[in-house]
Amino acid sequence: MMVKNLNIFIILLLFTFSCASSSGSKRKENLVVSSSSSGSSTPSKSSSEEDPAKKIAQNIILNINKLPNKRVAVADFTDIEGNETVEGKLLAEQIITYLVQNTNVKVIERKQLNKVLEEQKLTMLGLTESDNAQKVGKILNVDGIVSGTITYLEDSKEINARMIEVNTGIILCAVPVRLRHHKSKMNIARLSPEEREKLEKEFAEREKERKRNPELFRIKAKHHKELAKLRETNPKLYFKVIKTIRIMERLKNERPRVFLLVTESPNSPKINKLKQRAPRRFQKVKELRKMLKFITDNSPAYRQKLLYDRREIMRRLK
Repeated sequence: MMVKNLNIFIILLLFTFSCASSSGSKRKENLVVSSSSSGSSTPSKSSSEEDPAKKIAQNIILNINKLPNKRVAVADFTDIEGNETVEGKLLAEQIITYLVQNTNVKVIERKQLNKVLEEQKLTMLGLTESDNAQKVGKILNVDGIVSGTITYLEDSKEINARMIEVNTGIILCAVPVRLRHHKSKMNIARLSPEEREKLEKEFAEREKERKRNPELFRIKAKHHKELAKLRETNPKLYFKVIKTIRIMERLKNERPRVFLLVTESPNSPKINKLKQRAPRRFQKVKELRKMLKFITDNSPAYRQKLLYDRREIMRRLK
């Protein structure tokens, strides 16, 4: 009888253990499924990646008490070379949307800022220089300006935002956000159909360039990274480099033959011939070559980009 009872006890024990094990494995399996469905074990990081505007706005709100009147203007973000993009306009619009939800912050309408910039003949990039920021701040009666850049790297993009106190030119807060993909999730509900089309075109052209010419894309990404670093370490020098790059890019597009002379090697027979036959023209080319050296000293990757552009122009002019 005792043996029979013992056998029943063992069977019941094994059955209980089996059920507990099965239940535990199911719980474990459910946890794994839940983790994989969320896509990340750190939701806060994922959230900031998907919504950079929210992260930037939150940091501005945390530092808004540093401004006496808590009145700010938000400029359209540009790419690292100062060019305006639809994506930059959309990001500024989204930051404003988050800011106006907080009663402590008074935000000037973007159209007002754009109108003043147009009247003062300033660009979004020029707005970040302290003298210009102070001038625009007085006209708009704001004591802070939010601006920033979007930098496209090889497999990601970086957004760098900052809030500048217009009276002193001091940066009150800086917010870096890195997105894993070039085409991040953005709320495009407030865009017009035309702007949506332009935005999609921007993404498509960038992706097309990356696939069509990965070498050039890598060179540009490296150049943009160098510019981003220069902006953080020496903003004044950065603005000078950007202005010089614009001159060089305009020269490349409008006067390609002069561009070829400017990018010739130092001991080129063409340069020596130009010096002998056309001294005035040589002096102009010499000045442009100084500009080129100034850029490449601060962004070595730009030299690689120019060499690539030079090959393309020579092929086109044949």
